[in-house]
Amino acid sequence: MTPQRRAVLAEVAEATPTPGGGGGAVRVAVDGVDGAGKTLFADQLAGVLTAGGRTVIRASVDNFHRPLFERYRRGRHSPVGFWLDSYDYAGCAASCSTRCHPAEMGSTAPRCMTWPVTSRSSSERSIARRARCC
Repeated sequence: MTPQRRAVLAEVAEATPTPGGGGGAVRVAVDGVDGAGKTLFADQLAGVLTAGGRTVIRASVDNFHRPLFERYRRGRHSPVGFWLDSYDYAGCAASCSTRCHPAEMGSTAPRCMTWPVTSRSSSERSIARRARCC
């Protein structure tokens, strides 16, 4: 990792608020075009936050793809179809807001995973990435 990347991650981690006095959670979204490095950035940010003592639930929209017939109803290469039909955003948001809460980690949240990035082998992280929920 380059020094510039470390600096950006440290800056974003520093700017990430902590939950209020009532517990709760702070949600951080990483957005961008395909292939921009969103997943890598989010993984690295989770690592920085975890190393700083924060509890992190790493989630991804990738397991909320709509069925193929819905995703491609406007054509397989339709930009509008990709934007509007690829993901079940409402389902993802509902799952993350109700199941991905720190108080529920490891209990009734089967679709959510929490994992300290720095404490698992690369193969375990690979498995965890495929198991993320929203």
